[in-house]
Amino acid sequence: ELRARLDGALQVDPLEQGKPRRSLGEIDEDTLELVSLLFDSIIQAADLPDPIKVLVGRLQIPLVKVALLDKTLFDNPDHPARRLLNRIADATVGWVEDEERTPHSLYGRIEQIVEHIVGQFDRDLSIFSDLDAELAAYLVPEAARARATEEQVCSVAAERDRIAAARIRAQAVIDQRLQSARWVPAIIESMLNEGWREVLYIAYLSGGEQSRKWLKALNIVDR
Repeated sequence: ELRARLDGALQVDPLEQGKPRRSLGEIDEDTLELVSLLFDSIIQAADLPDPIKVLVGRLQIPLVKVALLDKTLFDNPDHPARRLLNRIADATVGWVEDEERTPHSLYGRIEQIVEHIVGQFDRDLSIFSDLDAELAAYLVPEAARARATEEQVCSVAAERDRIAAARIRAQAVIDQRLQSARWVPAIIESMLNEGWREVLYIAYLSGGEQSRKWLKALNIVDR
């Protein structure tokens, strides 16, 4: 499939007045295989969303052209074209399909990059460096927003855990004392479970088990 698509892409060089480009028979089979492997490693990644895989897949032909022009593509992990591919893959991990796809969204920016390469790239490899720099600059505030959201989620989760721990502890000390007592009037048991448990809960949230408020509330339970 890659060779069939490449056939049409390499027939004529518009910059050389109709002069035929290299034929498929002249193309190093290893080059095609290495490009295929490079894209397979990205497209088959389980954490890459399908819409992003479709976009990235459109870059196969341009990357074959890059490989024909610059053999260091496979030897240099910091090659601009590979760096751009890796940045796209890293940036879209965790992206979900119901996120917005406006021109200013992450998906929209990547789509613009792909379309620019497919439509404009011929021989000038600097296009990859330029687009990689643009994407990196775009991702700086995006990363900051992601960190802020993550911190907020973690804070909410921590507070939820603290509240749950306070409720469990308040009920536990009441249950412990009721079970160890020989006899407790029903009205007292009801008061502890339905009212004083909330006092203990609030005291625990306020200062923990070493706080004066907690110890005072617990002393009243014992009395």
